[in-house]
This record gives sequence, C-alpha cells and structure tokens, in this order.
Amino acid sequence: MLAPILSKFNSLKTSRKGLVAMIEYPSLEAATGEFSESNVLGVGGFGCVYKAVFDGGVTAAVKRLEGGGPECEKEFENELDLLGRIRHPNIVSLLGFCVHEGNHYIVYELMEKGSLDTQLHGASHGSALTWHIRMKIALDMARGLEYLHEHCSPPVIHRDLKSSNILLDSDFNAKVRFPFFFKYNSLFVLFFVSQCCETAEFVEVHIFSLPTWCRFQILVLQ
Repeated sequence: MLAPILSKFNSLKTSRKGLVAMIEYPSLEAATGEFSESNVLGVGGFGCVYKAVFDGGVTAAVKRLEGGGPECEKEFENELDLLGRIRHPNIVSLLGFCVHEGNHYIVYELMEKGSLDTQLHGASHGSALTWHIRMKIALDMARGLEYLHEHCSPPVIHRDLKSSNILLDSDFNAKVRFPFFFKYNSLFVLFFVSQCCETAEFVEVHIFSLPTWCRFQILVLQ
C-alpha cells in the first residue's frame, strides 16, 4: 500500500541525501497552506505536526522541529539516513526532510486515525476499538518490533514504546513511530554487548533506559 505513495512522492521536485528525499521549503509551505492552523494535526514538546497535500494529491504529515542550530544538521541528516533504510508495513515510513532557517522538518506518511493514545483517551474513549481491532493492533506492534529487533542491521531498539508512538491508518492498521530528540541528545547510540549472543552492534533510541542497562550496562535481548 505504501509503494504507490513512495513512487508519487519521489516524483516530486526533490533531491536526495543518502536514502532520504530532501524537500524544498516552498513545497512544504504550499503543501501545508503556509503551515496554516487549520492543517495542524497535533502539537507536542518537540514541535507541531501539519497535514500536507503535495502536487498530485500525495498526502503526508509534516513535523516542524523548532530551532536546533546549524551544529545539529549533520547529526540530523545522519539519523534520517538511518531511518530512511527502515521499510516495513508496521513502521511509520519516513518520506523526506527539509532544513530551513534553523528549523528542521520531517515528512512522514499520513496516519489518518492518529495515535493509539488519542483513540484510547480522546473524545471517543476507545469506542471504535473493538476487541478484534485491539488484538490486531497488538499483533501489528509485535510485527514492527520483531522487524526492528531481528531483521534490521544493526538491530534497532526503540526504548520509547508507548501508545502515543503507535499510529493508526484509516483501517486501524498499527505502525510504530520513532520520536525525534536530536536537539537534546543523539537520537541513536551505537554500542556493543555480549549478552545472549556473540558481540553484536545495536542501535537504540536514547530516551528510557532499562534498569539492567542503567546499573550494569547489560542489554537483555527479550
């Protein structure tokens, strides 16, 4: 289902940075109605998310991360390059990015039903989530995590899995989203462990640390 979107998106006027499309700022402005309040999908501690409609009818979500400074740009692009390699039906796909006047913009596929957190705790109080749908969401999450842990090279450990980072499409298919925290610490930390396997390289999102990692620098591969 994502392939046609990627094909259309890549046909837009973009350049490439590694595996990720660099989008011209005027294209973002036009697609979001000059970042109109009417297109705001959500606001968080790290920026505002807008609905965007690009030429050809391609819809996407654009997250604007305020500030960060020039010193963040190289790190930011490296992180995007890594995320651009991740392609799975249960991982929110990164479509492109833009850096303009010190602000950083991330373009994702649009997930029409928003986050699992909103569905559970918003106005509907989970009324649309039948037990069948809830089980499907749980299985989708598990498939996404299995891909990150078992099929990425190096394996990716999310470490900030929560309902607000699970997004749902129009059919309640669930996808894991990666938050961006590049302004505060490196988003990814490369490290080596020799627990449960031979020495292995891992990538982790540096937000929440398991007790075994905090105390002993041991990552348990469960």
